[in-house]
Amino acid sequence: MRKLDELNACVPEWICLGTSFFQEFILKNTIDTSPLPNEDWTTYENRISEIFVSGSLPQEHEDLLRQAFKDHHFDIEQMWFAVRSSGNDEDSQQASFAGQLSTYLFQKYWIDIVLSIKKCWASGFSARSMIYRQEKKLSTSEIKVSVIIQKMLFPQAAGICFTRNP
Repeated sequence: MRKLDELNACVPEWICLGTSFFQEFILKNTIDTSPLPNEDWTTYENRISEIFVSGSLPQEHEDLLRQAFKDHHFDIEQMWFAVRSSGNDEDSQQASFAGQLSTYLFQKYWIDIVLSIKKCWASGFSARSMIYRQEKKLSTSEIKVSVIIQKMLFPQAAGICFTRNP
């Protein structure tokens, strides 16, 4: 996103919560993302999702995020946002991860955006993501997820371009 901005590409305004936000959320809420013995991935996903959703953002992160919304002139009561996840190891030479992590469109109001952030982080531990990681021989224990919050657009058409098929 930053590179596109630097190239003056037409990209909806955005805020990025880097992996440090994710890691500090896990530390603050003392979340253990290790699977339990004999736990299948679906049960694991549900358990982890509940833990993430019930967690709270560190106050300093909430303050930084609120300030970022102000700095971007994002009116959280009037505007719609896309809350998108991005894994630290997605779209590498070995893996694509397309569709593995969650995106939440048409989010408005603080409570909904914060919930979507936590659900994006939890999606790094979804059953489909963990199975994909196993299939691609990627770590299931070193997961880090960033979140991008973008102003929603209302286009007539949209698409995606894949430049590589690992």
